[in-house]
Amino acid sequence: YYNKALDLDPKNIIYIINIGSYYLETKDFNNALKYYQRALKMRGINKHEEAVIYKQMGVLFMYKENYKEAQVYLEKAIEHSNENLSYKVSCIETMGDIYSQQKNYVTAATYYKKTYETIKEQYGEDNHRAKKCLNKYQETVNLIKAEEKKKKDDEKEKSDNTTANIIIGVMLGCILYLILTFTGACFNMVEPHHDYGWGWAIIHGSFSIAHWIYSLFNSQYICRPDYYGNSYAFFWWLSLIFSIIIYSISLFGIYIYITSYFADS
Repeated sequence: YYNKALDLDPKNIIYIINIGSYYLETKDFNNALKYYQRALKMRGINKHEEAVIYKQMGVLFMYKENYKEAQVYLEKAIEHSNENLSYKVSCIETMGDIYSQQKNYVTAATYYKKTYETIKEQYGEDNHRAKKCLNKYQETVNLIKAEEKKKKDDEKEKSDNTTANIIIGVMLGCILYLILTFTGACFNMVEPHHDYGWGWAIIHGSFSIAHWIYSLFNSQYICRPDYYGNSYAFFWWLSLIFSIIIYSISLFGIYIYITSYFADS
């Protein structure tokens, strides 16, 4: 119909825009763009007609997911629709749609809020367009809150995983220490009459728990020599306390692993 009308009146810009809009609705973007560009080149085109074309071109590029171009044309549409408040509001709402599709909900909410407040001021809050934009704004705000919650949950999960990995690493290190000290203690017996220095005191202190357990089965294993100085005693006790702490962590880790294993079973 419009093509026939355009044949009769090839300079009628309304026909050209409507043909472009038909192609836009049918997702024939190349032909739609061709007619919109043709309309922009027509002599005598007014600002409202320019605004309509720019908005439709913005929608076209939004459909094509070329959001950068879509924003450029919507900004032009808003600029050229200053004299038509109703159409300008429609352009601002569409700009919000473009940002919403990009998941830039904060900016989208700004445009929806501006649209709602403008319509409410002109036509009242009971206006159906005002209600529609208010719903869009509220839905977008909910999406922002959901994103913020998800971000916090992800950060908490990441932090919990990091903490868990540190704890697991510490426990594995402690278990390795337990294994090494029991192995070392097996091959390094304390000589009862030997005069040991503070370095050996640290080694003997770390082996003392293992030596004590071994002594239950073999009396040749002792925890420290019969005679020692103050320096040896100090470092022996220091190493023993450290070993007790490490052993406790190791046993606790083993206990957690066993209880978790049977709980999962």
